[in-house]
Amino acid sequence: MPITREWHIENRIILITLYSPISIEDIKDANQGAHAALDSTDGTQRIHSIFDMRSLPDKPANRIKLTELARLADVFKHPRLGWMIAISHHKFANFVFSIFNGVFNTRMRIFFTAEEAIAFLQEVDSTLPLIPPLRASVIALDDDTEDNTSQD
Repeated sequence: MPITREWHIENRIILITLYSPISIEDIKDANQGAHAALDSTDGTQRIHSIFDMRSLPDKPANRIKLTELARLADVFKHPRLGWMIAISHHKFANFVFSIFNGVFNTRMRIFFTAEEAIAFLQEVDSTLPLIPPLRASVIALDDDTEDNTSQD
């Protein structure tokens, strides 16, 4: 599955992990899932998202047009949406994240490490409980014969 979504902290932080290859259909499904998660929670506190892109390869396998992505940007206007945090060294993904931040005036930040991302969220939202560390990212090898876990 190219995009997985789970609660990192129930009703407060959604962890979205991206793997390659990702299609526009995968992104549409993830967008619908994000809406459902934001709509399903009670209360007034914002729901933050962490996008773990550490497993994406340097060169994307699929080409997705920015105009197609922009059509899915309605989730950025959701009243319960908090900070969107990316953990990434992926130049293209960081570029897209930066464009969306500028165009849609959202609360987005990009960090190179999970520790930096968690420290930022902990600092900007004092209502969050202690955020547990993220598990290490799994990197698929070219020959798919074994798994390798990165050490952050």
